[in-house]
Parts: sequence; C-alpha cells; structure tokens
Amino acid sequence: MYRWYGNNLRQNSRALGLGIRRLGLFTSVVLFDQRVSMWTSLLGLTVAVIASLKFGPAFLLVYLLWIGITRLILTLMLLCSGHNIGPAYPLILYYNQIVGAIMKIYVFFRLDKQSWTRQPTALKRDLASFQQWFNTWSSRTMTFSAASIFIAVLFMVV
Repeated sequence: MYRWYGNNLRQNSRALGLGIRRLGLFTSVVLFDQRVSMWTSLLGLTVAVIASLKFGPAFLLVYLLWIGITRLILTLMLLCSGHNIGPAYPLILYYNQIVGAIMKIYVFFRLDKQSWTRQPTALKRDLASFQQWFNTWSSRTMTFSAASIFIAVLFMVV
C-alpha cells in the first residue's frame, strides 16, 4: 500500500498540473478527489468520535450503523454484479477506507522516500547526518501538524 499510494500521490500532483483543459472536467475532479480523500475518508469517523465524546455515545452508534448499512448495500450491489464476495467484505471495505486514508496521509509527507517499483530502484540518498535527521523530523512534524489542525478544526466545528 505504501508504494501504491506514494506513486498515486506523486502522479496526482503532476496530472493536476496539466489543468482542466488538457484533462477534462471529470478526470480533474477524480484526481482532486483522490488528493482530498485522504482527509474526507477520516472526516466521518473523527466527527463521530468527537461528537460522542462531547454529547454522548449515541453519535458513534449512529455512525457505525450508517457505515454498516452503506457498506452492506455496496456489498450487495457488488454481489448482484457477479463478484465473489465473502461475509467479511463490508468490514474489509471500511478497513480499506480508513487504513488507506491514514496511509495516504503518512505517505504524503514522505514522497521523497518512495520507490517506483518493487525492485531496489529507490533514490540513493547520501545525505549528511544532519540533513537526514532534518528530513526525518520535518516529515514527522508536518504529519503531526496536519493531523492536529484537522482534529482541532473538527473540535471547533462539532
């Protein structure tokens, strides 16, 4: 997943740079959605947790019920289209959404550590020890800052 999302985010930036005229509206919206989905996928879960902490556990229960119903409907639609689906599929769909969003956020701030393939083709980074330390800690700081701002804004809104 790390390599997949890293390549996805890296190519996403380059493709969005081409503009709507060259890509078309639909492709541009899809690419923008891929970029934003790392935060919007976590929005519902985070708001439900914050609301349940502030107002009571009913909000989290309603959210879990909503997730269960929507994932079940999606699973039934896939089953009707002829896909082979097991009983754990609704849970796997939600797991993939949440873990994928967290992985995208993690990778987004570490694109310099990406490799393009499974082969050992990663860029050799013969950096001085301070530069390596700085890159590592700046990535961690940016990830923490982005997550903190996301949660703080949601605490203010909810």
